[in-house]
Amino acid sequence: MDYAKAVGQRLRAIRQRHGLSLKGVEQRSRGRWKAVVVSSYERGDRSVSVQRLYELAEFYAVPITDLLPHDLGIDRQPQTA
Repeated sequence: MDYAKAVGQRLRAIRQRHGLSLKGVEQRSRGRWKAVVVSSYERGDRSVSVQRLYELAEFYAVPITDLLPHDLGIDRQPQTA
């Protein structure tokens, strides 16, 4: 699975955990987060920037790490020179 799709799955799970539909996200955010955009992030059709991911984490009131996939075998430790 590619990273964008894995992030999308995390986004969808968190949205659903909050009991929100895509339209509910758009309404609660007063249009800041359009349903079609959130949907494309969740499907992995559209890459989400780090800034937008941070903003979504704030919107959902979760740590940004909750939006990142944990099981792709990606080393998250910074590399030292």
